[in-house]
Amino acid sequence: MNSRKSTNALSVKDFKAIIASDAKATALGLPLNVLISFHPRTTREMELEERLAEFKRITNCYCQFGRQNGFERAWLSVREVALDTMAEHLHLLCHVPHKQRAKLVANAKGWGREPDACHARTASTKGYWSDAGYWFSDLLYICKQMSPQAVFRRPYHRIGGAPIEGARWGASRNIKGG
Repeated sequence: MNSRKSTNALSVKDFKAIIASDAKATALGLPLNVLISFHPRTTREMELEERLAEFKRITNCYCQFGRQNGFERAWLSVREVALDTMAEHLHLLCHVPHKQRAKLVANAKGWGREPDACHARTASTKGYWSDAGYWFSDLLYICKQMSPQAVFRRPYHRIGGAPIEGARWGASRNIKGG
C-alpha cells in the first residue's frame, strides 16, 4: 500500500519551483491574476481522499470555466492548515482574462458545497512593502507556510503550519517545472 509523505511547510525547493512557475506563466502571457480561496468547514471530518477530491473539484471548476469561456488556463495551488482551527484549505492562484474576471469571481461563490466556502478576488503577483517591513504579494501569500530555511535572509512573512499529507502544492502542466 502506498503511503503519503507528511510535510510541515513548503521547502526551499518547492518555493523556488513555485516562483519559477509564476515566471513561466508570465512569460507565456498568462499572468496569475485571480486568487480563489476554498475554506470548507467540514475538512476536519473528511478523510484525506475526500479532501483531495474536493480540492481537485475546485480546480476542475476553474478549468471548466476556462474551457466554457475560451481561454488558456494556468494555475498554482497550495494547501494549508490554519493553526487556530486546524482546518485544511486551498488557495488557487490562476489566470483569467480581464473581461472574464468579474464573471469568475461571481461564479466561484457557488463552487463550494457549503455557503461562503469558496471566494475569489483579483490578485497580483507584483509585490509591495508592508508597514511591518515585509515584502508582500499574492504569490507570497499562498506560500506563507514556508520552512524557516525558505525565508532565511529574505524579507518574507512566514506563518507556521501543521502537517499535511500528500502534495502541498501543484501547478498546471503548461507552467509546472519552470
